[in-house]
Amino acid sequence: CSRSRSVRAHRSRLHSLEPALIGAGIGIAINGALVLAQLGGFDLIGDTIDLIDELIEPSLPLLAIPQKSAPAGLFVVGNYLAEAAVLVAVALALYRRLVLAALCLPAAILPMGRGALLALAVAALAWLWSRSRKGAVMLALTLGLLTAAWAATTPHRSSTLQRLDIWRDTL
Repeated sequence: CSRSRSVRAHRSRLHSLEPALIGAGIGIAINGALVLAQLGGFDLIGDTIDLIDELIEPSLPLLAIPQKSAPAGLFVVGNYLAEAAVLVAVALALYRRLVLAALCLPAAILPMGRGALLALAVAALAWLWSRSRKGAVMLALTLGLLTAAWAATTPHRSSTLQRLDIWRDTL
């Protein structure tokens, strides 16, 4: 009986998420730097394989993680990186770790994940609403106009129209 009490007494507990969020923020910030490098032409997988081929026997099989949607940093899919980056950036901002939250923004914005960008916009609007309702309304209108302009000029518009057609046909 005394053994079970001592085991319970020694279990560690995380009293705050802040240390975990700081670690996640550092990881996301590193991925943000890789995203910037990928946009500059750096191919993490291809360049690494080329370097290994120069150093060792080229006939050895190499394992690589392909990028499904660049830029994705160390993530395979850029949307996953952007979603994680928004969650971590917003949480870090709540803990007043603003520099680290700002370092997460390239990983949140540059992969251009629509869901992540929408979540970031909603979080910014919620923050601004508590400070200035007029400013939040102006930001919402500005973001709405920018989104409409982007949707009108982007080449992906046809896929959006196809989705709307499918939804309309199912109703």
